[in-house]
Amino acid sequence: MARVERLALSEVMLDPLLEKFQQCCRERIPERYLTFTQEGLVLGVTTLAKFAGGELHMDEDRVLSLLSVAYGERFLQRTIGYILAAEKAYKCGDNVIASMHLALATPRSNLAWGKPSEHAYRLFCADAMLAKGMRSQRLLKHFSLVKDDSTDSGYDQNTDGSADGSGDYFSGDSSDSSGDS
Repeated sequence: MARVERLALSEVMLDPLLEKFQQCCRERIPERYLTFTQEGLVLGVTTLAKFAGGELHMDEDRVLSLLSVAYGERFLQRTIGYILAAEKAYKCGDNVIASMHLALATPRSNLAWGKPSEHAYRLFCADAMLAKGMRSQRLLKHFSLVKDDSTDSGYDQNTDGSADGSGDYFSGDSSDSSGDS
């Protein structure tokens, strides 16, 4: 069984990924709140779901996992309903109602991040991990948001959840982890 050593987030801040995050922050101001932009659904500098052809294309499992990591608590499926209601309002030009639905989608205690750059970087790293092949359930376990891997029917105990089983989510070209996934 491959052994993955648990690292603190500060230890995971590898230069290439940190540099990429800092570059994204120079290109656009990180969003402190869950919001829509022309690009799609954005938090920090990470695009959680993209607009294409006037529709929001969203991998619900990915969005829920990333939001869970971003806010440090599990997000439930009902969050998707709030996001879809917000999308409908946003497409009608009612940004106030869209913002209200997005606010309802986030935990009341964590409506805005206390330390935006730290949370935005954690979200950026989580997005990079998913882009490199980590499964959502493994991601949640990595960030201590679940205690038991057995809830993921696709979990293989003989791997660490990475695409190649190496446990290395940050090596090589991380062009897919620009925060624009």
